[in-house]
Amino acid sequence: MPKIHLDVKNGIMKIASYEGNSMSKEVFQLESCLENYFQEWDFFRQQNNYAYICGKIHYKEECRNNLVISPYKNNELSNVNNAFVFVGNSFIEISPITNISNAIHKGEMKLSHRKINYHVPKTVYERENLLEKDFEKLKRKIKQKYKLKPKNIFIIDSDRTKNGIYYIKTKNKKEYVLKFRGREKKKAELLATIAENIQDYFPLNLRREDNQDFTFKIGDEFYGIEEFIWNISPKIRDVKYFSLLGTHIGLLHKQFLHFIGINKIFEESFTSVNEHLSESNLISLYLDLSKNELEHKCLVSELEKIVEGK
Repeated sequence: MPKIHLDVKNGIMKIASYEGNSMSKEVFQLESCLENYFQEWDFFRQQNNYAYICGKIHYKEECRNNLVISPYKNNELSNVNNAFVFVGNSFIEISPITNISNAIHKGEMKLSHRKINYHVPKTVYERENLLEKDFEKLKRKIKQKYKLKPKNIFIIDSDRTKNGIYYIKTKNKKEYVLKFRGREKKKAELLATIAENIQDYFPLNLRREDNQDFTFKIGDEFYGIEEFIWNISPKIRDVKYFSLLGTHIGLLHKQFLHFIGINKIFEESFTSVNEHLSESNLISLYLDLSKNELEHKCLVSELEKIVEGK
């Protein structure tokens, strides 16, 4: 049974010790109703924990695959996993997140006519707001690390990564791209290792001349260089084109699985992809899209098929 602490006067809700994969639904009646006149809610995502609240939320110990809908100002989860936490007018429900239809029904009931302020996760914000680099310093770094001699360098605009992609042309007219690879060296090196081992599908990643790493550090950011590939996609995408694309995706998937099979040390690094396919993610996506159902009718319809088919 989960532990729950409520302070209605100060708008505090704390929940601890609940595992949705092994525990049943719990409903706690409120002694006094938390009046909710808020027209605006805040949305936060931290890894694969999603929250629609009227204040802040904190996670302690291990917390994963949770969805919280709460008008409390201060919310805290500790050792809560695979849970749907819903605060109604006179009760709090904590139930397994696997009951997707229940979470969607209650979520739509509470949020459908409310404005939601979406807060960009810290890691995403940092990636989309990188500091612009000094081109001359970049040239010296590239020459030092990769023994290349850049002649021209400029930013390539990207919707997702600001100041994170640079075009390089060397004095011998070879073209490369310098890309932001993240703030974790292990992950930055892993991405390039995959590209090197799965041939014919990724641009060539250059190794450094001094230590054979793929990336180098600028401040707290890791960058790597790969060959520049011009866009050669056909202008007319017919059935033959998509058939060929499907074949190549299948081959890429097969090679990727083979890479993991012979590199078990990296297997754990890829399991985190499940957080993007979790129930909490699916429910949150459905709730967001259904607020503008006419605009996203096709996407909502596809999500409904997934929900119905579990």
